[in-house]
Amino acid sequence: MSGSLLDLNKNKYDILNIYPGPQGHKTKWWDQDNDFFDRGTQGATDGYRYNIGRKRRPLDYDMMNYQFAGYFRIKTVNHLEDSTYQSQYAEADIDPKAKNRWAMKFGVHSGGGDEEAATYEICGPYLGNDIGGLIVGAESPWKRMWRPKDGDIPKPKIKLPPIKSSWFGVMVFRWNDKDDKSVNIECWVDLDGLNRNDKPQNKWQKYVEFNDDGKKLQSKGDYFDPITKNRGSKEDCHATLRINSVEYEAKYLFVREIECPAQTINSIGEQWI
Repeated sequence: MSGSLLDLNKNKYDILNIYPGPQGHKTKWWDQDNDFFDRGTQGATDGYRYNIGRKRRPLDYDMMNYQFAGYFRIKTVNHLEDSTYQSQYAEADIDPKAKNRWAMKFGVHSGGGDEEAATYEICGPYLGNDIGGLIVGAESPWKRMWRPKDGDIPKPKIKLPPIKSSWFGVMVFRWNDKDDKSVNIECWVDLDGLNRNDKPQNKWQKYVEFNDDGKKLQSKGDYFDPITKNRGSKEDCHATLRINSVEYEAKYLFVREIECPAQTINSIGEQWI
């Protein structure tokens, strides 16, 4: 593998870049220390949100190629969708409205009233279960979800274990393909989390990848128009980590501009760390 395809430097949080930043200008950057805001929860089973991109400094509206990453640790599972895992989480109540998954959302995400708002999301389970077609999707406008069906559902490259009490790393890349007609999305995970010094282990593995070409995400018989350009309110352009039905904490969240990769990478391997 050519080293030019990789950027194995670490950022201020000691997290690997993996894909290179833009050439010719300073990389745009937002982080949890300086650009964090939260919105709490909306209901009993909704997840607390860690948002990057303050209203006074939202993500660059014209920036379509970037990395969104960080680490989180689930402290308590409060609600379960059904009784399948109740013996493992005795503290949890059963609530059919519970959604036992984490989500990384990125784009223009707002409440009701902005009919143009559109954001992608990548999701994963925290109970060790299979979430099927919920692994990827889009929301546009608020509360209207677009999902893949049948053969368009991307298959995870690795099975995620139960992750309660352990630090867990998630890294999402999104970029417009060179034709500016489709969007490529990758999600990597660090199952080793943080070490005893609270530093990232950087044992990143690719979890899932998805190319939104306008023929995969569906809602009410329609196909989703890929977000090759942001749409909706500029002040609501941000990235969000949300975990439903739990109490959790997050560290080292950031958004970093990247170059459109010349080639996708399937693994960084031990020799690169």
